[in-house]
Amino acid sequence: MHKINKMQKSISIILLFIFLSARLCAIEGLHHASLFYEKNEKQLVPYIEIISEINPKTLGFVKTKIGQWQQQVIFQIDARTDTGWTNLKTYILKGMESDSMQVAPLFDLNRVYLPIKSSACRIVLTDKSNIQNKQIWEDSLQINIDPKEPVHLSSIQIIDKQGPIDSNMQEAIFFKNGLYQIPNASLFLENLKTLNCYAESYQLNTKDTIMYQLYISKKAYGDAINNLIYFDTLYGEGVYVHQKTFPISQLKSGNYYLNLVANTKENLILAKQHCFFQILNTAPVVAPVKKEDTSSEEKLPATFLNLATTFIAKYNTAQLKAIMKMIAPVSSPLEKAQIKQFLSEPNDTYIRYFLYNYWEKRNKTNPAQATLVPDGPTVLTSNAGWDVKANEAALARWIEEIKSLGIRCSLFMEPNHEQIERAAKLGADRIEFYTGPYAEQFPLNPECIKPYVDACTFAVECGLEINAGHDLSLENLSYFKQHMPRLDEVSIGHALISDALYYGIENTIHLYKRCLD
Repeated sequence: MHKINKMQKSISIILLFIFLSARLCAIEGLHHASLFYEKNEKQLVPYIEIISEINPKTLGFVKTKIGQWQQQVIFQIDARTDTGWTNLKTYILKGMESDSMQVAPLFDLNRVYLPIKSSACRIVLTDKSNIQNKQIWEDSLQINIDPKEPVHLSSIQIIDKQGPIDSNMQEAIFFKNGLYQIPNASLFLENLKTLNCYAESYQLNTKDTIMYQLYISKKAYGDAINNLIYFDTLYGEGVYVHQKTFPISQLKSGNYYLNLVANTKENLILAKQHCFFQILNTAPVVAPVKKEDTSSEEKLPATFLNLATTFIAKYNTAQLKAIMKMIAPVSSPLEKAQIKQFLSEPNDTYIRYFLYNYWEKRNKTNPAQATLVPDGPTVLTSNAGWDVKANEAALARWIEEIKSLGIRCSLFMEPNHEQIERAAKLGADRIEFYTGPYAEQFPLNPECIKPYVDACTFAVECGLEINAGHDLSLENLSYFKQHMPRLDEVSIGHALISDALYYGIENTIHLYKRCLD
């Protein structure tokens, strides 16, 4: 019996170790920093409010003095100045104590004063149960305390929870303007009827009337949507609060901006601020239909975005996960956190909305062009153009998808007439010549440009625009430009960066532009 008990104890210890180890992955947390000012006489003192939500599944446990289990995170808040990073605050955030290793979300709000010349803030999180388990989060800061400017604006906060203050509330840091307010850390709003927001304006050295517009738009400082706009008119010096509630249940799922703009009576913009956020409305909003007479009753258009009509409908769940992994390295910290969450707890619908919004946000401003290059995983740098005939089906699908998003599509090509003709028939807008052979032969044989000249003439006849790149440099670019019948764009990477090491990036860019004059 003793041996059995000992074995059971050993198994329990092993299971406990496995349980703890499962949480020793990189800390996952959502963070959002808002910049505010405190008025001191006629000066402004900057400070930040950082809201943090930490996934407890990514933390281990430590044992407390009373024998309970608890999750503990070392919080380090830094600011970057001209001299480097400066620590502003370090403390331990503690979860609830339990005897069963019960997890619960860790939530915290910090208010920290900043050095005037701060250009960024940073949070370093360390799991106290395993100091190797960390998360580092950074955000840039744009502090403006110029006393000559009549108006300064804080960041715009989206408020997650809001309500009146009662006598039992002790956390003064959550009190603002007579209300208990908790900011939103993710800026991702799911099935909400209203959006609460908070901002401050600081009027210094002015007796004028300042007019403010607080509104929701599809792009930063764009037109207000559905009259979702508030106006404030404020007089003279002071600190003013802009605290509004917007009805958002009728908005389609997608990307939006909160904007705060300060104007003079003559409509001259004095200051402006915006905040990006995402909405997911999973239920369509339609007009009620009377059962007794449905023939004449017409449903209102649903505000729900039908993903089946978008490009995202083409992908299955496995493909969606693969896309999430591919975009993670070029995503923002917030987006990376959301990607991790979706991959660990997959939800097909949410993933589809996230990816749609991800690309919708970027496609509004860029890219203007997508260039398809046939580089396999073993290719260090592009060394061949497309074999259009061999990849016709895939290229046709990709070209159609890219152009459906309003993006110009270019194919990386060699000066081959047959391949160029096939590219034009597939619907490509441009081709980009692979100029490796030209660059290699040019020093001894400038006539090597002839195949490119002939291919360029043929491509233009096929209705294509012309790009070129890869191995063009200061030595061969002018000659190439002078002899090509048409050249719309050059894509130069390696050579430009190499030259920049000698001449500096600004001078190098000017030198390349001269080659194209």
